[in-house]
Amino acid sequence: MFHLAESSKSFQEVVFELEPALQRLGLSVLARHDLGEALARRARGEARGFDEDYLLLDIVGWRAVEELLAADLRAGLALPWCFAVYTEDGATRLGFQPLSPPSGDARLARWVAEVEDKLTQLIDELR
Repeated sequence: MFHLAESSKSFQEVVFELEPALQRLGLSVLARHDLGEALARRARGEARGFDEDYLLLDIVGWRAVEELLAADLRAGLALPWCFAVYTEDGATRLGFQPLSPPSGDARLARWVAEVEDKLTQLIDELR
């Protein structure tokens, strides 16, 4: 269901190395969502029930996005790709949810496999 791995690096180290690694793979960040910080801000003055770091990234590869949308505009509903870096019980974890290619389109299935390969490479590089 999810592609997850634990990193030997700290959360801050992984976050620092993340964007250069994405650039080497030809990927870009559309948006960053610091869910850990957002929850901490929201809980000011209240007991905080969530005490982990959690960064969610919306990622795209512009060439792949162009090919995807040229093939089928509806496939844009699967964009952007979500990549998470978070802590759990002191361990830093990385992951993404594998994409589901539209059935019957070999070109889109190939594209999905390429994207998942790059996201897997990203995890391997940041471990």
